[in-house]
Amino acid sequence: MLQPQAAGIMKGNINVGTMTQFLLAFACHRIGTFSRTSFIEAFSHTVAKRNFRNKRLSPIGQFQAKESTNCEEGTDCDTIVGESGHKWLVVGDGDFSYSASIANDLANQGVQLFATVLENENEHHSIYRRSAQNKAAILSCPETRCKDDIAKSIENTISQSQHRVIFGIDATRLKDFFPSDKFRTIQFNFPHWGGKTNAKRNRELIDNFLSSARDVLHERGEITISLCAGQGGVPASTIDEWKQSWLVPEYAANHGLVLRKLIPYDPSYQQTSHRGKDRPWKKDGTSQRYTFTFPDQKCIDYDLQMSCRHELRIVLPDDFEGNSNVSRDDIVKGNAVFHLTKNFVPEGIKMQVVEREILPRHCFNGEEVSLAIFLINYSGEISPLTREIADSVRSQLEAYVHQEWGFDVAKGGRLVSRPYPTHLLPSLIKESYERKTTIK
Repeated sequence: MLQPQAAGIMKGNINVGTMTQFLLAFACHRIGTFSRTSFIEAFSHTVAKRNFRNKRLSPIGQFQAKESTNCEEGTDCDTIVGESGHKWLVVGDGDFSYSASIANDLANQGVQLFATVLENENEHHSIYRRSAQNKAAILSCPETRCKDDIAKSIENTISQSQHRVIFGIDATRLKDFFPSDKFRTIQFNFPHWGGKTNAKRNRELIDNFLSSARDVLHERGEITISLCAGQGGVPASTIDEWKQSWLVPEYAANHGLVLRKLIPYDPSYQQTSHRGKDRPWKKDGTSQRYTFTFPDQKCIDYDLQMSCRHELRIVLPDDFEGNSNVSRDDIVKGNAVFHLTKNFVPEGIKMQVVEREILPRHCFNGEEVSLAIFLINYSGEISPLTREIADSVRSQLEAYVHQEWGFDVAKGGRLVSRPYPTHLLPSLIKESYERKTTIK
């Protein structure tokens, strides 16, 4: 159970923009006898201030990590950059073409390459016609510099090479094979479970790989996964695109990792491994390279953040005006819910009360009451956000409202939503609003 965080851990603020923009943005939709604040239009007035590439959310109240404007831009995906003494692990490398293509650059930088595949050596040689040739190219890199001339025999180069070629390595059990190694880079290019297209099997592979890779990752290391367009789930233009993807950032967050970079990737090496066979394959669209790291004090780019949301439904008796803890106006018109919720939010997570709706006549347990409905969104701005983290906040919030404020919570105990890319929140709210207005 998460404990309420001290107020000094993260800075909360209410971003109101200029008064003119604020009033224009907060258009009200009259539904029956109550006023419903428009979320979509209200969230456009901080675009320039927050310096994001696309339109961003500007909530009624927001609890925001203090380093949210210091995101780093991506780097050239074709550049192989390492530091002397680092270890670089490539898993599931087909016929070793990729490892062979980067071995020279890594050797020149003093980086030791571990090129690995799942098959045993005899099986690998029988499947891939370039298996022995690529192995020789990798092992031809001596400890000082890799020579272009690879005429030496494999036997003579193995003892001199700083690089290693290892067969029979299961990428989902890396700790078993490397119990004492910590890698600064771990790469998995175009992972696939090996059979026909099956999102469930590929999600399991990604999930198990990330769980395994984090155990052998250096504290300042990175995991890179190269995927075809649409497979990873980011960027997704609709929630359906996200749901149909392999949900890679969600699984990464479950293992304490954050998505740090996402850049186009145009592989220059020969891709001949297709579902475990030696044959070329075509990719649809532009490939993407995902880079994951352990969290630090740098913010995650907005377009790469993950969110969960839920509704808090506070039952307000008609005769209630206030008590020693909170007043009716604090709930209905003020920011009482925002200020309460932020006490339970862990460090590195941003909380937003993105919508408030007051239903003046609602039947609850046979009585006519007012219902104050708040849509609350949590985003992993510095730390990885999981459904469990967000749901723990929800649980504590509902308990406090009931026990300390003395209100019932309608539809309490419901889990928060599954994680989704934060940039999809405006479209989700818009779709929800359109459904409600259509019904009414």
